[in-house]
Amino acid sequence: TNLINWGNNRVFSVELCYLIEKEENYDNKGIPIILQKINEYFYNDSSLLKTDGLFRVPGTLQVENEVKKLFDSTGGLGITISEIPEITPHDVASVLKTYFRELPQPLFNDKCFYSAVDLIKRLDELESNIIKSKLQSIIDLLPNQTYKSVAKSTLELLNTISKYVEVNQMTCDNLATCVGPDFFRPQIENLEQARAIPLANQALALLIQFFDNLDFSNKKTKK
Repeated sequence: TNLINWGNNRVFSVELCYLIEKEENYDNKGIPIILQKINEYFYNDSSLLKTDGLFRVPGTLQVENEVKKLFDSTGGLGITISEIPEITPHDVASVLKTYFRELPQPLFNDKCFYSAVDLIKRLDELESNIIKSKLQSIIDLLPNQTYKSVAKSTLELLNTISKYVEVNQMTCDNLATCVGPDFFRPQIENLEQARAIPLANQALALLIQFFDNLDFSNKKTKK
C-alpha cells in the first residue's frame, strides 16, 4: 500500500518533528516526504529551475489545492509530482511556500528572526568572516536536527535556483523576499517589529547566497 497508516495521512499543518517521526519507516532522509518529492521534481529536470519568476509568480490555486489534497490523503508515498496533470513549476513552488506557511511552528523561530535582523543592522561594520559566522549562528539557533535538515534541503534548492538567475531572473534577494514571510513568522506586536521583516529577508538572502559555507550538522545547539 502507498498509504502511511499511522493515524491520518495529513502532511500540511502538521508539526515538523511529529511528521518526521510518523514517516521515519519510509526512508524520509530526515526531511518530510513532500519536500523530497518537490526536490525530485526540480532536480530531475534542471530546465524547471530556469523557469522565469520561479517562487515570485504564483501558481494556480486550484492545482495547488489538488496537490495538497493528494498529499494529505496519501502521505505522499507513490506520488510523482511531474505526473500530476497540468502542474507547472509555479504550482510546485507555491505548494512549497504553502507547506512552510502552514507549519504550526515556523522553520526559523523568533530567536533566528532577531539574530537575522541584528546581523543586517550591523552588516556595514562587519568583516566578511564575521558575517559568515553570524549566518552560522542563525542556523545554530534552529531547535533540533530536523529543522536543520529541512533548512539545509530548502536553502540548497533556493541556492541552486539562484545560479540560473540569468534566465529565471531570481536573485538571492528576490527569492528571499518571496519565501521570507513563509520561513520567518515572528510575533509582530508593534511597528518596529513589522519594519524588521525586510531585514530578516536580507539575512535569508545571505543564507541562500552563502549556503555552501554553512554547517547543518548536529553539533551542540546554542542556547
